[in-house]
Amino acid sequence: MKHLAKYAAVLLLCVLALLAFTACGPKDYEKQKAAYNDIIEQYTALLTAKQNGEELPEPDTKGMDEREAAIAEAIYTVAELCKSPDIMGYAYKDTDGDGSPELYLMTAGTYVRALFSLDGGKPILLWVQETATHSMAFGRKGYLYYASYTTQDGVEERTYHHARVAGAELVDDLVIGYTVDPDDNTADGHFKIENGTRTAIGRDEFRFLYNYYGELEAVGGQEVAKWYAPRVTPVFPPETDENTPVADFSDYTAVKSTFAAMLDTVATMSAFDWDLGKCDHAFICKSDKDFDTYIHLLYHACELRPDDGVGDPAAIRAHYGYCETDLNGDGADELILLTNSHQLLAIFTTVDGEVVPAEGFMDFLFNGVLMGTDGEGRFLGEFTDDYWLEGRLEYGVFTVTTEGDFATAYTLRPDWVQGRGDVFYKIEGGVETEITQDEYDALRATFGKPADKGITFTPLT
Repeated sequence: MKHLAKYAAVLLLCVLALLAFTACGPKDYEKQKAAYNDIIEQYTALLTAKQNGEELPEPDTKGMDEREAAIAEAIYTVAELCKSPDIMGYAYKDTDGDGSPELYLMTAGTYVRALFSLDGGKPILLWVQETATHSMAFGRKGYLYYASYTTQDGVEERTYHHARVAGAELVDDLVIGYTVDPDDNTADGHFKIENGTRTAIGRDEFRFLYNYYGELEAVGGQEVAKWYAPRVTPVFPPETDENTPVADFSDYTAVKSTFAAMLDTVATMSAFDWDLGKCDHAFICKSDKDFDTYIHLLYHACELRPDDGVGDPAAIRAHYGYCETDLNGDGADELILLTNSHQLLAIFTTVDGEVVPAEGFMDFLFNGVLMGTDGEGRFLGEFTDDYWLEGRLEYGVFTVTTEGDFATAYTLRPDWVQGRGDVFYKIEGGVETEITQDEYDALRATFGKPADKGITFTPLT
């Protein structure tokens, strides 16, 4: 009986362990990445062959099911259409926030060539490029953008997709398009597709909606795609050695030291270098989180670089500094990185003993403008919800919370109403309240320049 009891106990432990593995294993983000290993191996092998000047063998899909064949053909397509294998890489990103990573085959800098997701623990193809110049790009608010071109009876149809990942699907929230006749004239065939319904639209509405996609084709559009792109692992990694600095953001001293070292890169880089990912490996980043902090901080530092500091590290270093002050009243200082003209680049805070960048602050600076502070830890910023869609201009009042977020305390919105003229609103806790212009002006007046509101500047050197 004792043996039976012992056997039953062991069996119970095994069942519990199996249940724990089943419950936790599939949701383990790092473990799920292993499902893509075969794709990465095939992708690396084909690009290596192409880099060596070898002819690529077409995929043998005999015996494969539809899912496997689609993946093999997609990997081959990406490698075959690739003109520069040395700039190619891959990246993981939980695009829809469901706890599972998607796999992106993409350039080291910005653009996606193929996208895979997991369905029942197995990879499936969601999208692949059609031509050598065909790409998908990352956009704001978790969206992906791509174009498609089809021709039938001499009439070409061009469509632009505003899409998002939803589990094992790529969902088009908006598709806009137009047709081009055989004489290369744009026909009056503008349309949009929403919820599966195709509707004819005018040229003006098309041009307005095209801004969703067009921002990526406009001057500076590549910066948008790069900003929201995940960390890319190059197929052919650049060489690093003991002299390659490490991006260390573990405490305020390390942050200041890392940032000071980054300024040497800022002195010589161009915005185009950043776009193309040429600065991604100037520092060794030991985690995706550190890479995000590094690459976004590097962008802001380059954007605020003085014209006379290009190529001159000493001049660059004199331009940047820091301030340590308690912004949220928890008794511990935050670390602010800023220029000598008091333009802020980043805010670091401490949450549960760990130093973290204030969540959302650098992203806000990429999309909006910081206008001032009140000296009590609140900041006034200008933004629009639909940045490229001519949205209403609003002014957000933000705080750094004890949870580490750069969060909206309330929003001020001026507007114009037919028959009434200028009206003003305060939006707080999801409630919009109309206020007088005097109240609006008084709220705005509490915010002044950082230099006048206790945000000091201490040089890094």
